[in-house]
Amino acid sequence: MKELQRVRSEIANNLHADVTTTLSNINLLGEMAKIKADKDIDRSKEYIDQISAKSHSMIIAMDDILWSIDPENDSIEKTLLRMMEFTDALRNRHAANIELIVDKKIQKLRLSMKTRHEFFLIYKEGIRLITQYAGGKKYTCAN
Repeated sequence: MKELQRVRSEIANNLHADVTTTLSNINLLGEMAKIKADKDIDRSKEYIDQISAKSHSMIIAMDDILWSIDPENDSIEKTLLRMMEFTDALRNRHAANIELIVDKKIQKLRLSMKTRHEFFLIYKEGIRLITQYAGGKKYTCAN
């Protein structure tokens, strides 16, 4: 119980740091956009685009963290469903030919909340990079 509380506190601290940093960056970009709004419209638009991208990334990161700490998602089955949802979104967004194959042994794994969260983040980054650099080639992701 103490270990679970420690992990949740660690996640909360990481979330707090990420949110604080991102909101500070967004605030700074907003101030810079206001300054440039009258004099340099193109630069102002660049700052606004960065604000949009940073806020979108933070929404996704917060969703991932909140999903990870929800006790209803403590099973590998829920993690695999989340991975499939992410894979489907990439497939649809990039017209990528991605096939996710899951070995039956994986379905029996028991992962801690922290391990599941980190595993999912690694999976997301890996599949995103493969999709980005695949150049339309077919890739099979086997677990």
